[in-house]
This record gives sequence, C-alpha cells and structure tokens, in this order.
Amino acid sequence: MASKITMDMIKPFTGEGDVVSWLKKVTLVAKLQKIVDLASFIPLYLEGDALALYLEMGDEDQECAAKSQEKLKVAVSDDPFSAFGKLVQLKWTGEPVDVYTNEIRRLAGLAKFDKVGLENVVKLTFVNGFPDNLSVALQRLPNVMTMAMSELISHARILSSKQQGGVGAVTVRKGGEGGGAKHENRARPFQFRGQCFRCGGPLMIKDCKETQGLVDTGCSTSVLHSKFVPRCKGEVYTSAFDGSHIKCKVADCVELGVNGKCVTVRTVVSNQLVNGVDVVLGVDVIDQLGGVTVTQGKVDVGIIPLMAVEQPTKNKVRPVLDFWELNVNVKCHTGDDVTDVCSETLRKWRQTGENVSVVDLKSAYLQLSVDEKLWPYQLVNYKGQTFCLTRLGFGLNSPQIMSRILKTVLSKDEKIERATSSYIDDILVNESIASADEVIRHLNTFGLITKSPESLNGGAALGLQLQRVGGELMFERGNTVPEVADMLTRRELFSVCGTLVGHYPIAGWLRIACSYIKRRASGARWEDPVGEQSMMMVKEVIERVKLDDPVRGNWCVPSVKHGVVWCDASKIAMGVVLEINGKIAEDAAWLRKKDDFNHINVAELEAALKGVNLAIR
Repeated sequence: MASKITMDMIKPFTGEGDVVSWLKKVTLVAKLQKIVDLASFIPLYLEGDALALYLEMGDEDQECAAKSQEKLKVAVSDDPFSAFGKLVQLKWTGEPVDVYTNEIRRLAGLAKFDKVGLENVVKLTFVNGFPDNLSVALQRLPNVMTMAMSELISHARILSSKQQGGVGAVTVRKGGEGGGAKHENRARPFQFRGQCFRCGGPLMIKDCKETQGLVDTGCSTSVLHSKFVPRCKGEVYTSAFDGSHIKCKVADCVELGVNGKCVTVRTVVSNQLVNGVDVVLGVDVIDQLGGVTVTQGKVDVGIIPLMAVEQPTKNKVRPVLDFWELNVNVKCHTGDDVTDVCSETLRKWRQTGENVSVVDLKSAYLQLSVDEKLWPYQLVNYKGQTFCLTRLGFGLNSPQIMSRILKTVLSKDEKIERATSSYIDDILVNESIASADEVIRHLNTFGLITKSPESLNGGAALGLQLQRVGGELMFERGNTVPEVADMLTRRELFSVCGTLVGHYPIAGWLRIACSYIKRRASGARWEDPVGEQSMMMVKEVIERVKLDDPVRGNWCVPSVKHGVVWCDASKIAMGVVLEINGKIAEDAAWLRKKDDFNHINVAELEAALKGVNLAIR
C-alpha cells in the first residue's frame, strides 16, 4: 500500500536555505493534497524572517501565489551577481553527483541564464568542478558537448565511485576450491598506550573530542569550526571581532557538551576562528545552560559573567554584568506612564523657558542598594574569587527602575514635584518655583547624591548640546557624527542612521535620507551586508552632515495657541514642519509605502493630518 501524504512532510521555511526547492516541494504537496488555494497554503509554513517578509507584502501580492512566491525568491535568494560568483567557485566535494548537479542548476537559474545557454553553463561548470583527473576524463568523452546531461551525470557517477572505492580495509582470503578453509589476514589494530595532552584520556589528541571554546555574550549564534561539520547548507555573513565580515555556512542541529551538560543548537560554521579556537559559545548555548562563567580557562554554570565594556561617549570602561536572562522579563522600553518617551519629555522641557537648570545624579545606578536576600542573584567571579554585588550592577535594563525611584522621591514634596521634570536620572528644575539647591537638599534627604547643577547655556539636556548664539539659546547635535567602515551589515546601518537622526526635534532632509537608505539596504537578515549602493549613499550623507548638519534650532518653544503647519507630499515621502512665532519648532518626515498608490491629493491630506497631530502634542 502506498504511504499516505501528510502535511508535516513540509518543514517550515525561516528564510535560510534554498527557497526555490522548498517552494517546489510545497507546490507538489499541495497538488497531491488537491489544495487549490496555494496563496493561502504557503504562508502556513513560513516562520521567522520569511513570515515577516510575507506580512510586509501588500494585499494584492499576498492573494496571488505567483507574486508572493516571486517576492520570496527575490528577497531570500541570491541576486544574479552573487549567484554567478558562487557558481564560478563551486567545486565537487564528494557529495552525490546528483546533489552537485542540482546545486549548479539552482545557481545558474538564479544567475538568470536562459534556457538556451543554461544547459551549456551547467555542463561546463559540472565538468570543471571535479578534481583534475576526473575533469580531464570527462572532457575526453566522445561528443561530450552534444551529450545529454543525464548521460554525462551517469559517466561522472561511475568515475567518482571508482575514485572513492579505493579507500577501505584490505582482506586476503586463502583456500582451495570446493570449500577449503578460509583465512582472513587482517592487520592488527594499533593500540595507543599514551595519554591525551588536552583531556588526559587514553587516546591521541587527534581523536580528542574536547575542544577549545570561547565564551562570547556578544554573539547571538554559536560558531563551530568547519572541521567538525564538513557539509553544510546555506550561507550567511557574520561580523568578526575586528568588524570585518566573514562568509560562513549554516549547519543542522549540533550537540555540544559543556561540563557534563549537553545542548542542541543550530550553529554557524566557519574556518576562520581566532587563535586555534574550535567553537565560540554564543547566547543560544548560554541561554540553554542557564548562564556560565569562565574560571581559569574552565566554563562554570550559574555565575553571572562580568565583562568590561567601553563607553566611548564618556571615555569610560564599565564593569557590566550579563543580565540577558533577566532582561527578557524586564520591560525596558520607554513608552509607558512610568518612563516618559524621550521626545515627549524634550517637548515639555523646551516649553519650560530659560530660567531652568539641570541636575544629574552622580553614579546613579550605583546609588541603588540591593536587598540582602537578592545578593545571591548578583554573584560574579573576579580574579578567582566569588563576590556578590550589594548595589545594582550595570547590565540590567533598568531605566524603568531608576525612573520609578526618582519620581517617587520627587513626589514626596509638592513644591519640588511642581518644579521638576525628570527623565531616567536627569532632572530639569524650574527655578521660578524652586531653586536647584532646594532640589539637591531634598534628594540628599533620601540618600541620592547629585552633581553640581548646570545652566542650559554651555550645558547639555537629553542629548542636545546647548549654546547661546546672538542672544538666543540654540541646540545642536549632542553626539559625534559616526564614521563608517567600507561595508556595513543591516544592523550596523540601522544603528548609524539612528545615531544621525535620534530623537532630535529638527533634522530636516536628514530624516528622509536615512529612511530611504534603510529601505534600499540589501539583505533580509540583520547580519547581511547592505550592498554597495547603500554604502555609497550613507557615506555621502555623512560627508554632507559634517559640512552642514541640519540638526540645530531654537531651544525655547513658547506655549502658544496659534502656529503654522507646513506640509507636503510626493510619490516617495511626506514631510511636515511646525512653525511657532516665525521659527521652526519641530519637523518630521515619513516614507510612503511601496504599495501606496493613492492620489497625490490623498497623500497631501494625510501629511496635513500628521502635521496637525504634531502641533497638538
């Protein structure tokens, strides 16, 4: 009886691997199951990045199976240039000949070779990809260029099996005809009587399964040396310690053992690990182990790792604890009633006037004592000894904790509460209501120590640098314009754009430029390179910002009932500018969606509504 076709024959597609083969299999299963609505069937087996890509499609693309499949192929598959580059370098590595041929056809198809030239390209790549002796033997076959590909594969299969068949044990049998005695003359196996230099076991070091590992909490996926996983599928780019990008492969699930604990993970495979390291233990392994620490070269489970992290903006090195397991349960975003959104707080501060000063807590997080019963949860290992921290360690997503404590302390005095507005550990004091010295004394009463108060002129507030120019208090960028490498990943590009625009109330053309660069970035995963075109654009933008930074404007924004909203729209973007008393107070811009085909009048109306919404905040 024929086996029944079941739905679990299809593995979910996450964006990694051969999307073309996967789509063919899905189509075949749908045909066998007599499923007509393929457009609704395919999304059921999409996960991760692939599902996110599908959800970003327009309704028209989602309802059409052909369009949604084409979108997946374009986004996940290699572009023609990358595919051709891989095709040129493709070599036979001992896998079944049919598998090797299928990979050639896949890459040639992605490289956009037509039906006429496809067979010749496949045949030439197929023959030249074999070792020299097999390649020459195939080239000498009669009429090889007119031979059918199926026949050429058969010849290659025979030749490759002969080459591989020479490896193995030799057995000599002796005896007369008619069933004489048979004698097997096998070589006696070698018995090693020494000791492994690495693990101390009774084996040679080449047979030792204990490896040298590097614990890296900045690595999301563990990396394994290619000698342990000779055959992999799929490719991915990953960032090295020095910022360079390395092409790696993706392995199936691998079992790793650490101090008697075994975990199963899907690793990245590379042959370029540093200083003889065999495996880099990333967050995926540390997560399953429940946290690790390294003591005298050995990995121990349970103690929080202590790391030294450089903070370039303050020219300091912070001792940071890896609280990643706890952080997943701590709400760290600033969009609730406890920790105000930075841009909203900035609007409030700009309307306070100029008779204000800024008070900042001194070593804010180190002033937060931890209850003694919680000390065991802050254990660290330093120079061979175990310590428990009695103050809140760096590394916890604690803006919410800091904000709640500070707001509670300020609310203890009605006058102080009316005179102050806080954001994390920064406090703006309206000296028309209470002086900065009064606020400092109030904070000292509750054990909070502050720095000396600063005036706005020549100081900083919420990441903005302030300076009086021509009698008016002006703001400008508080951070330095970042430098970029020759190639960035999507993660790095988005970080650069965030640094350029940030929460600044006025950024002009820079907003839409950064949004457009992010949209045009190549790749689907965070670690994928963004491509030459995006790199050219981001470098041009950075050079322009260095010459004429649009992040600048008046600090003080009076609270008025009337203002002017300027708005406009094009087929690419919408932008609004809020003008108060003849001066720009704030601007904003948004890219239009790719599938936004509304009339320009509708887009202009939407821009006007966004401008009004900006004005009434």
